[in-house]
Amino acid sequence: MFSVRGMSCILGFVEIGIASGIFEQICQTMAYAHSRGVIHRDLKPANVMVGVFGEVQVMDWGLAKVLAAGGIADEKKSLEKQTEVSMIRTLRSVGSVSPLSLGSVTQMGSVMGTPAYMPPEQALGEIDRLDERTDVFGLGSILCEFLTGKTSYVAASGGQVIRLASRGKLEDCYARLDASEVDAELIQIKDGSIENG
Repeated sequence: MFSVRGMSCILGFVEIGIASGIFEQICQTMAYAHSRGVIHRDLKPANVMVGVFGEVQVMDWGLAKVLAAGGIADEKKSLEKQTEVSMIRTLRSVGSVSPLSLGSVTQMGSVMGTPAYMPPEQALGEIDRLDERTDVFGLGSILCEFLTGKTSYVAASGGQVIRLASRGKLEDCYARLDASEVDAELIQIKDGSIENG
């Protein structure tokens, strides 16, 4: 759901033209964050607010991570710098003698975020592999929900959703997209973001 003009709105009731404009602004916000070396790691409709004048804000940056220099533009350099512990720099931890004591460390194997919007590496807790592509996958999952009314992974329980996400099981997602009556160009954007995410 999105909050539109102060009211919650199920995506299926938002006109596709409005939804695509909202989605474009989410993408622009993420492009800016990525240009600054920041990934969100929990993109989902519940973390998007739309104001009275149509302004779109991506909310809840609590799981955001500042990437090591290099990112996907220089993966080899980035991988060489990464260690077993990924430091998340915050205002509280800057200049701190021990950021470990402030809880700003993400341990390998930690699964953080919302499973229905996660790429496999995030669902497996492989935090050393998370980069901008993690958010691109989340954007694709948001677009899937725009287009079909359901997230990329749908299951009866949270545990089943995590299993689907960790295995990258998207067959049901693709079947729903193929069955939808949505413009083929939007489906191609969505497919590309999940495959490249």
